[in-house]
Amino acid sequence: MGRFSALPLRRQLFLAIFALLVPLFAAVVWSGWLSLHERSNELESQAATMAQTIAAFVERDLGELDTLGRGLANVPAVRTLNAGAARDVFMRAISSRSAILRLELASRGGEQLAASDSGEPGLESIEWAASALASSDRALIPPVAGHRPNYVILGYPVRDESHRTIGALGLFVNLQSLQDAFDSVQLAAGSVVTVTSLDGRILLRSIDPERFVGSLAPGAPRKGAMGPHRAVGGRHWPHRAGLEGSGR
Repeated sequence: MGRFSALPLRRQLFLAIFALLVPLFAAVVWSGWLSLHERSNELESQAATMAQTIAAFVERDLGELDTLGRGLANVPAVRTLNAGAARDVFMRAISSRSAILRLELASRGGEQLAASDSGEPGLESIEWAASALASSDRALIPPVAGHRPNYVILGYPVRDESHRTIGALGLFVNLQSLQDAFDSVQLAAGSVVTVTSLDGRILLRSIDPERFVGSLAPGAPRKGAMGPHRAVGGRHWPHRAGLEGSGR
């Protein structure tokens, strides 16, 4: 203490102020870190809630269309590959459902047998049947990047009475109908919601969908990643919602 009092007054003041500021600075840093941690937890909770809400909307809408597709694949006109009768069934099914762009029946060789659509150009040229024919249950053929309108195809194998696969049914879903789910959720400013298939291909995006839908999300597996028309197998819907790159 004696040595401190022997110091010049200016240096004594400097040391005293420094000694007071160090714990004050530490308290400010600690308080800021706690606030940041709490805010991060809050944002994480909000993101999880939004993800669950949007996933519920998407699953509900796709679930309804999946039920329709399964039903159509078991209609006698479809199971017998009766082109005229199947076309009439398709016209009735598509007339009251704006989410359906096209219904198509293909033979075991992939040739189109019957189709009904909403008049969107270019859909008849999409090669989708091979994925549905190879599926044991249902195939999801992801959207083609850059195609307008954005769509996915639900493909179903068509089986005869002996359960042999004799054809395929394709249900072309307008993704805009699912994109509308974003409008029903209050998103924080600057946030982006992305829904991807299991292989990382973007199906829906809340911002700039026309730019990103159909492309691979950042960080998605590139090795062995399926092309625009390869199916995603399995029984669970391939939707993901989370942070940027895997859905946010």
